[in-house]
Amino acid sequence: MRSMPIDSLEIELTSKCTLACPGCSRENTKHLKAEWDHGHLPFELVEDVIRSTNFKFYLLIGCYGDSIYYPHFWEVIKVLQREKKHWMVHTNGSARSRKWWEQSYDIEFHNDGRNKFFFAIDGLEDTNHNYRINTKWKTVETALDVMTNHPSRPKLFWRWLDFNYNRHQIDEARKFAESMDIEFEVHKSFRSQDQYKHDNPEIFTS
Repeated sequence: MRSMPIDSLEIELTSKCTLACPGCSRENTKHLKAEWDHGHLPFELVEDVIRSTNFKFYLLIGCYGDSIYYPHFWEVIKVLQREKKHWMVHTNGSARSRKWWEQSYDIEFHNDGRNKFFFAIDGLEDTNHNYRINTKWKTVETALDVMTNHPSRPKLFWRWLDFNYNRHQIDEARKFAESMDIEFEVHKSFRSQDQYKHDNPEIFTS
């Protein structure tokens, strides 16, 4: 797994997510939901943190939630851009409409290679949902299409977790990513079928 920049701040914008990935902290701590499911950070707080700090990178990743489900997501990106701060977004890319993604067209990204979108996609249309449970493939394709064609697109990455169920599709997915000028990364999954229950435990690598 790629290490995070040392001089960075990770902001958990939201605890909301539309997926139910079996290895996710939210799935393994459902019985503690009242302790971690706090909804969304106040936008004013996020804006103040960005303006009053000066980290090299601001990481919009999330332990329990996915940042694209934060209601003021694009406003946060605008603040980062306005303050000339570098940022990294990690997302499953699912469930948002084309209209929502096209809001990014109102933003002129700094094309210096340091502002990055990482899409966590672990399969193609017929397999991505095996681990990314509840993902909507058409909306993932929409996200990739809109961000690929952004007039000042940030650096885009497709991060692929290597499982038994998707290994045969890596070459096809790599070519798909390359056709959109998206950097394709394969990562060995640390997840084991013994760590949690799943309807098809054999899909996971050991």
